[in-house]
Amino acid sequence: HIITLCVALTAAMAYTRIKPDKIRYIVGLAAIVATYQLAAPAHFVLALLIAIYEITSSRRYAVAASVIALSALLPLFAMNLLYPMPLREAFLSKHLAHPEAAFPTALIVMGLAYPAVAIVAYVLRDKKLIKSEQLRTRLTFGTLIAALAACILLKHDLMEQAYRYDYYAREGEWQKITDHYHHNGVRGFEALVYVNLAASYNGTLLSDFTYTPQFGIEGLYPTDVKFYIQNIQASEVAWRIGHVNTAQRTAFIGTLGSRRSIQPRLMQRLVESYLVTGEMEVAEKFIKILESYPRLRKWATAQRPLLDPDVAAATDWIAQKRALAPTTDNMHDMQKAFPLAVEALIIDRPENKAAFDYLMAFTLAYKDLPNFLSYIRPMKGQPIDKLYQEALCVCLAVGEITEQEAVEFGVDEAVQKRFASFSQSMQRLDAESMRKMYGDTYFYYLQYVQTPQMPVNEQ
Repeated sequence: HIITLCVALTAAMAYTRIKPDKIRYIVGLAAIVATYQLAAPAHFVLALLIAIYEITSSRRYAVAASVIALSALLPLFAMNLLYPMPLREAFLSKHLAHPEAAFPTALIVMGLAYPAVAIVAYVLRDKKLIKSEQLRTRLTFGTLIAALAACILLKHDLMEQAYRYDYYAREGEWQKITDHYHHNGVRGFEALVYVNLAASYNGTLLSDFTYTPQFGIEGLYPTDVKFYIQNIQASEVAWRIGHVNTAQRTAFIGTLGSRRSIQPRLMQRLVESYLVTGEMEVAEKFIKILESYPRLRKWATAQRPLLDPDVAAATDWIAQKRALAPTTDNMHDMQKAFPLAVEALIIDRPENKAAFDYLMAFTLAYKDLPNFLSYIRPMKGQPIDKLYQEALCVCLAVGEITEQEAVEFGVDEAVQKRFASFSQSMQRLDAESMRKMYGDTYFYYLQYVQTPQMPVNEQ
């Protein structure tokens, strides 16, 4: 937002310093195109400033109308000739209007503020409240700048964090999601889904469990598709845990529901999923579509060798996805029966650690110790995460497992001692003191953190 404003103001100041008309017009044309490429929608702000300058200084109404028309038509040219993107993203950039989300009301207010302030400034141009023309011009610019800054700086978009994480996810920059979350916290379920997905890719989904807000399924997998971003999230999580069919289905639904243009990212996922399932003819059709767009041609062309079954079989990422593919039909919908769908993956492929961690995060978030035990029993004798050990300490305390079983699970002595200390401290310390001392443990979560409400279709 600040970059957009600064770029527009800098370009406008440079424009007003050029005296020869022809040179100024050429520079203005180039500046509008450049600001659109670099910091859209800065070109709209720049066009308005140029129009105000031309009208107030020389009454060149035709020039003013031309630059405003150019700024309005430029995104349409780009959308239809250069880039595959929806109408909103073409006009406002992916930073101000995410292509997969509902249109924010704040952007409508911002859009109306631009012409409103310009009209007010023009109406007041001949008023004699301020006799100095130079001061009057400065006040006009200052008023416009203040209005634009207020619209931009005071805007509060609850989805902004989710959009940021979505951008990091499409670039594969999972650590950036984790770093941003650690510094800023999490402000919504959509962002939390990406925080947990990033933790899964970073191998910290379980170790970060007690440091991350837990809302059960709401923070692990989108249960609704109110926003287009949720189709992307559903595809991303399903792809991560090896549920390729769901990743493919949600990507296809998102592609069909995209507005006025294709969704390249979802179409890329369709290419990847069809390569994994061996449906090469279908994959080739989507590759051809992506090759028709200059921005995606390089990526799409790079996938063509994978249409050869032998090359695909020898490609690491395809081989890894195929190795985790279930051997039996999984009829469970991840949106309606998340634990059953993920459990079916693990039954077929016990080595699918990403799916197992997601299932355990779901189970422990709802404090479902009986199911936790049924899932963890096959891991006796294997190294297990500290979070599991802490949950097993609670199971031991309530008689769900024996001391011999605790030994077989390999529960660390230090974890058992800390649980004993926790049990003693509960009798004499208040909740805040307990949080400071034991807030990083599962037994604290079990005792003091409110249990998420289980969705009806998951019960």
